[in-house]
Order: sequence, then structure tokens, then C-alpha cells
Amino acid sequence: MGKAAKVHHCREHCALKDSGIRDRYRCMVVGLEEGKDRLSQVPPSRKFRKGDIVWIVGEEANLRELMQ
Repeated sequence: MGKAAKVHHCREHCALKDSGIRDRYRCMVVGLEEGKDRLSQVPPSRKFRKGDIVWIVGEEANLRELMQ
């Protein structure tokens, strides 16, 4: 079961490619939640916005580090 968490390592308007989610935390962005039934792919140049719900997968320890 997944958990929702706020990730503070990347300020608002930071692009996915610059976020360090893959390189630093060894996690992968699965998609961006849009509405109840949609999960969209996130292009590397897409900038995060306040309120975005991003689905991320990875090893538990890496996810924990990402959420700190």
C-alpha cells in the first residue's frame, strides 16, 4: 500500500530532470495523478507545481530518504 508524502528536496517549479529523484534517490516517477482515474506520464522537462500528486516507486529505504 502506498503512502502520500510531501517531498521537500525540490522546490516548486523544479523540472523532473533536475529533481534528483532518479540519480540521487534511485527512484522512478511512475506518473502524475490527474483526476480520479488518470495517471499521466511525466516528461523530463515537466516542472513540478504546488499541489501535484506524483507517483514514485523505489526501494523502501530510498523512498524514505526522498521524503525526508
